[in-house]
Amino acid sequence: MIDLKPLVIDTHAVLWWVLDSPRLSEVAASRMREAIDAGQPLHVSAYSLLELRYAAEKPATRKGHISPELHDAIVAEITSDESVFTVADMSAAIIAHLGTGALARDTGPNDPGDRVILATAIELGADIVTADKLLQREDHITFVW
Repeated sequence: MIDLKPLVIDTHAVLWWVLDSPRLSEVAASRMREAIDAGQPLHVSAYSLLELRYAAEKPATRKGHISPELHDAIVAEITSDESVFTVADMSAAIIAHLGTGALARDTGPNDPGDRVILATAIELGADIVTADKLLQREDHITFVW
């Protein structure tokens, strides 16, 4: 079995993986397949489930909207017993990272979802799959894209 660092998958990357979208980079898709082939789950922050819920509740004319049906299909894919994904719950240990070092409110990203996803990766010792250029500015995490 290949020894790979765990992966935390950002919300948009989960969506693009499930939809088999060409928006997911080849590098990201390849690294995700390597993890799956090595028997590793792809970690999805519980916060991503909240972001998906909000996306389904947005008016259809707003950027980032997904249909309720698509939301349900994605969540079913993430949470099924046979899923390649595992949900990383927002634990006290993850939240504790938010007030320290590079994730402190005055030095880290401003978006709470980004902060939680970064903290999840720190807690799990994981790399992050994301296209988000703002997240990729954090130099204490390895990003895959």
